Amino acid sequence: MIIDAMDLLYSKRLDGFCLVSSDSDFTRLATRIRESGLTVYGFGEQKTPKAFIVACDKFFYTEGLIHPSEPVSHSTKAESYTTIQRAQQNDHLASRLQDTEETALDNSGWARLSDVGQHLTTHHPEFKSSAHGYSKLSDLISHSSDFDIEHHPFEEGKPPELFVRNRKASTGSTQV
Repeated sequence: MIIDAMDLLYSKRLDGFCLVSSDSDFTRLATRIRESGLTVYGFGEQKTPKAFIVACDKFFYTEGLIHPSEPVSHSTKAESYTTIQRAQQNDHLASRLQDTEETALDNSGWARLSDVGQHLTTHHPEFKSSAHGYSKLSDLISHSSDFDIEHHPFEEGKPPELFVRNRKASTGSTQV
């Protein structure tokens, strides 16, 4: 399969690749495809090694995909799994947002939301706001009790930009 993928890569007739695997053996292939300037979408199970996930431009967990022809189970077991999974996602989200926000801080303690989103996409390709029940990152952060979000003017005549900061880190500092 890797040989076939490399043949397709050299044909220069594609815009990107979808790699469906939970195997780390495809990490180098994903990296090589990205080095050629093409987009790599990865699909795999929760057990997929982090190296393969990060080698993709965007990664989707197959457990999160819903097949429309399958009935959705509302059993207690499924609901318990969803509750546990959501709690784990929220813990991961808080730490990812914390790290991301800290890397993009300006002198006043605020980070541009667009920079936070770019950092999340680059360093956590599997991250999707929709996995947390929100269509946009701004909505997700707005509903988080850990962060403040504000509109700051950018330039006169242009719409204001959204900025975010860690609420806990800002409790001892002055407000902007």
